[in-house]
Amino acid sequence: MQWQALEVLRRQTQTCAIDVFSLGCLFFFCLSGGHHPLGDGPTHDDNILQNKKDLTSILMPCLCFLFAWYFEKMFPKLLFAIYKIATK
Repeated sequence: MQWQALEVLRRQTQTCAIDVFSLGCLFFFCLSGGHHPLGDGPTHDDNILQNKKDLTSILMPCLCFLFAWYFEKMFPKLLFAIYKIATK
């Protein structure tokens, strides 16, 4: 199971943190196009136990979103502020 949290693998007390971990994995899976933040295949559980993450598959979509947001929301405000300073 790819959504098991560290506490489950170690058979520790289970809290709602397990659900948060699984939800985070699910968000990552959706945003990255089907990748797991802790790897796929037989090394998955070992990666969870050793906290080995690979977040590179989500980096580019997040950067694209941030740039799109910046140019849509912030860039016009920046240009307006520059215009106001220049026309004083």
